[in-house]
Amino acid sequence: MHEMAIVDGVLSIVTEQARRNGCQRVVGVTLEIGPLSGVSPEAVEFCFEVARRGTLAEGARLTILQPPARGRCRACGGESAISSLIDPCPACGAWGMEALSGEALRVKSLDVE
Repeated sequence: MHEMAIVDGVLSIVTEQARRNGCQRVVGVTLEIGPLSGVSPEAVEFCFEVARRGTLAEGARLTILQPPARGRCRACGGESAISSLIDPCPACGAWGMEALSGEALRVKSLDVE
């Protein structure tokens, strides 16, 4: 499960930023996980519960934002919401959508004390 490695990285970023700013505790973390990122939000939630123990983020709440993905058809250039890069274009039916958004995995915000 690569989500544990991802959560470890997130907690490293979060604790480094908290310490750098003289904060004693992280009370909330907001992540953005795009549907094309290859990351399971449910697995991230589970891993976060385990990995935060003994860190500045112990007891912190995790909020996960899941913005919709958008793609552009390589054939007709039409843009639309997509759930997968193998979805056909809704305008022309061609295969091979290019991702415009939805691949991101990022720390959006951090609440500290």
